[in-house]
Amino acid sequence: MQIAAEETQIQDNTIYGAIEGQDARILAERARAIMPDDKVLVHIALDDTRVATLKELLGFFAPDVEIIDFPAWDCLPYDRVSPNADVVAKRVSALTKLMTWDEEAKRYPRILLTTVNAITQRVMPRNALQNASFIATKGGRLDIEAMQNFLVHNGYTRTETVREAGEYAMRGGIVDLFPPAYEEPIRMDLFGDEIESIRAFDPLTQRTHKDVDSFVLQPVTEYFLDEPSIDRFRSGYREAFGVVQGNDPLYESVSQGRRYNGMEHWLPLFYEHMDTLLEYAPKHSIIVDHHGRKAHDERFDQIRDFYQSRKTLMASQTQKKSKDVSLTGSIYKPLPVERLYIGEAEWTKILNESEFFSPFQSPRDTSPRDVIAGSMDAAFIPSGAQEPRHDGVLDVVVKARDFADIRALPDGDVIGELKKHISSLRGTNVTKQSTGVPESMDCRVEADASPRNDRKILVAAYSEGSLQRLQAMMDASGIGNIKVIQDTVQFKKLKPAEIGLTVLSLEHGFTAPDLAVLTEADILGDRLTRKSSKRKKADNFLREVSSLDEGDLVTHIDHGIGKFLELETVTIGKIHHDCLKIEYAGGDKLFVPVENIEVLSRFGTDEGTVQLDKLGGAGWQARKAKVKKDLMAMADGLLKIAAARLLKKTDPIEIPKEKYNEFAARFPYQETEDQERAIEAVLESLAGSHPMDRLVCGDVGFGKTEVALRAAYVAAMDGYQVAIVAPTTLLARQHYMGFQKRFAGAGLRIEQLSRLVSAKDAARTKDGLKDGSVNIVIGTHALFGKGISFSNLGLLIVDEEQ
Repeated sequence: MQIAAEETQIQDNTIYGAIEGQDARILAERARAIMPDDKVLVHIALDDTRVATLKELLGFFAPDVEIIDFPAWDCLPYDRVSPNADVVAKRVSALTKLMTWDEEAKRYPRILLTTVNAITQRVMPRNALQNASFIATKGGRLDIEAMQNFLVHNGYTRTETVREAGEYAMRGGIVDLFPPAYEEPIRMDLFGDEIESIRAFDPLTQRTHKDVDSFVLQPVTEYFLDEPSIDRFRSGYREAFGVVQGNDPLYESVSQGRRYNGMEHWLPLFYEHMDTLLEYAPKHSIIVDHHGRKAHDERFDQIRDFYQSRKTLMASQTQKKSKDVSLTGSIYKPLPVERLYIGEAEWTKILNESEFFSPFQSPRDTSPRDVIAGSMDAAFIPSGAQEPRHDGVLDVVVKARDFADIRALPDGDVIGELKKHISSLRGTNVTKQSTGVPESMDCRVEADASPRNDRKILVAAYSEGSLQRLQAMMDASGIGNIKVIQDTVQFKKLKPAEIGLTVLSLEHGFTAPDLAVLTEADILGDRLTRKSSKRKKADNFLREVSSLDEGDLVTHIDHGIGKFLELETVTIGKIHHDCLKIEYAGGDKLFVPVENIEVLSRFGTDEGTVQLDKLGGAGWQARKAKVKKDLMAMADGLLKIAAARLLKKTDPIEIPKEKYNEFAARFPYQETEDQERAIEAVLESLAGSHPMDRLVCGDVGFGKTEVALRAAYVAAMDGYQVAIVAPTTLLARQHYMGFQKRFAGAGLRIEQLSRLVSAKDAARTKDGLKDGSVNIVIGTHALFGKGISFSNLGLLIVDEEQ
C-alpha cells in the first residue's frame, strides 16, 4: 500500500510532522513528559477556533490531561466597548485556576491553551487575585453585608431574576448567584445568618434540582472598584494625561465607583503593575502553532495602528476643543502600547524558550532512515545513530487518504473505495510515496510492510446527523464491525477489528502506527460553515440602515406608513442612542432606536400617491383589521382545499435509505435545524398516501434549493418525472446547472426548457417528456405551453422567487 509519510521529529526547536489531530496527541504526550518536573505545558494557538478544536481533540484522545483555556478579549485594541462579560469571567477563572494548580497535592498532566492575541496582552497581577474569593458552605454562617460588598466590588450585577453568569438576586432569605465558573446558578436559603441549604437551579425554569455542599465566588471583572483601586486609577490617569479638565465620563464614573463601558482598556491604571500570563505559570514549557510568529507580527502592527489613530484623533480634538463623534461623546485618551501589551523584547524571550509546530517534513534532515515499526513508540532513527530516539509521541504519521479522485468520477463509489482503504490500513503498513510537499522538504521513508492488525480505525463525522448518514452508507456497503463511539472510555475499549464512528471537529484525518482517523471531509468532501444567525442579523441590520435614504417611505408595525428623515443621536439619561427619525402626517416625529429596526420595513417606491399615516391615528389600525379579515377568508379557502386533498389518494414515493443518504452527503454545508425540519416534512409527505402541497419559505441563501433537490431526487429515483418552474430564464439556467452538478452519476436525464434553448433541443426535450426518457425538466412558463405532456409527472416544484 502506498501512503505519504510524515515524520514527527524535534529539531532546531521545531516539531515537524505535527498534522492536525496528531498535534493534540503530541501536546498530551509532552504534558505527560514534563509532569515529573511539575511544569505546565503552554500552547499558543493562532486563534480561538484552533483552541476550541484542540480542546475537543484533547478531551477525546487524552482525558487524563487537565486543560485551562485562557482567551483574549473579543474586542479590538483601544476600543470603546468592553469585552464580553463571559469572556472576562472565563479569563479570571483561568487565572485563578492557574494560581491553585501549584497548591494542589495531586499531580497530573496540565496544558494551558491560549492564543497569540491573549499571550501578548498583559493581565491583572497575581497578588490581586490571592484574596479575591468568597466561600460559602452549607450549614455555615454568612455575613450578608460582606458578601454583598464582595459582589458589588467584583463586578456582579444585581437583577430581579438570575439567568446569566455574573448576576445575583436577593429576596428576603433567598439569595441567587451565578458564579462565572459554574455551569448553573446557585440558590441559598438562609435562616437568619445560617445557610440552611444550597441548591443548583435551572436558569430557564428557576427550579432547583441538585444539592450543593459549598461554592466559591470569584471576580467577574479584571479590575476592582474599591477605594485603593479608584485612588490608583485617578492618580495614574492624571499622570498619564494631565489634569482632568471639563467633561470626562470615564474619570467621573470611576471616581464615583461606577462601571463605564470600555474601561477595561485602561486596566493598568487600577494596579501598581501588570503581569504577563506566563507569570501565572512560572514553571512551564511552550509550544507555538505553525505561523505563530507571523500572527504575532500582524497583531502587533494592528495594535500600533489603533494606538496611533487614537493618538492622532486625540491631538486633533484637543487642539480644536471639539468632542469625538461617538456614542460616549468624550475624547479617547489611549494608554501607551507597552502598558497594555508585552513589548518586542518580551516576545522574543518567549520565542527563544519555545518550540514550534510544523506540519511539514524537516527541510534539513534528508539522510536515509530506518523505521522501527509495530510499537506504540515507533520512532525514526537517524542514520549512524547509536540508539533509537523515543520522544513519547508517535513519529510515523501520514495524512489521511483523500477520496477526491473518486468523488470526481461520474460513477465513483466513494463508500466502496472506503471499504477497500480500511482493509488496506489493516493489511499493510506505511510505504513510500511522495508527500505532496516541495522536493527539498520531502523526506520519503521506506517503512516496514508488515500487517498492522492492531491499528485502530476511527471515522469522524461533522455532526450527529452526518454520523447517522455515514453509518447507514457504510452499513449498506457491507462495512462491518461499526461501533458508534460517544466518549473516550468507549474509544479506549475499541478493538482493532472494530471501526469507531464518532462526532469530532477535525477537518482532515491522519494515519499513525496505532491509529488511523478518517474524517467526513476526507470521504465526502469539504463541509462549508455557515454564518451564524446572530451575525447574519447584524449584517442585515447594517445593510438596512445604510440602504435608507432621506425621504424613503417605511412602515412601522404599530404606527403605519411614515417618511424616513435621518439618523439622529438622542440623549436620554446621559446615555446616547442612535435613532431613525420618522415623520408622519401633520409633521409628527417618531424616533426608533437602531437596535429595534425590525419594527420597520421598507414600504416600496413612492409614486406620489401614498398618504402618510397619522401618528396615533385610527387609519392604520383599521387597515390592519381589514387585512386580518381578508387573511381569515383566505385561510378558510386554504382549509377547504386541504380538506379536499385529504380525500384523494396517491401512491407513496420513497427510495432505499442508503441511496438517499449518499445523495444527501454531497450537500457541502451543515444543514440548519429549520432546513432539516423542512426536508423531513417534505419527504414524509412524499411517502404518504395523499397528494402533497407545501410552501417552503426562507430568505435568500437559507437552503430552499436543497429542499427541492432532495425531493426531486426521491421522486425521480422512484420512477416519477419532476418539473421545476422558475420565473426567469436566467434562474432556470442557474437551477439547471446546479441540478446537473448534484445529480452527476445518478443515471437521470435532466433537461431545460426556455427561450434560451434551441428549437431542436426543445423538441427533443418535449419528446423525452412524452415518452418518459426525461426524468427532470427545468424551465420557465414554457412548461405550461401547448404541446407539453408528461409520461408520469409525480412532482411539480415552483420557484416563486419572492
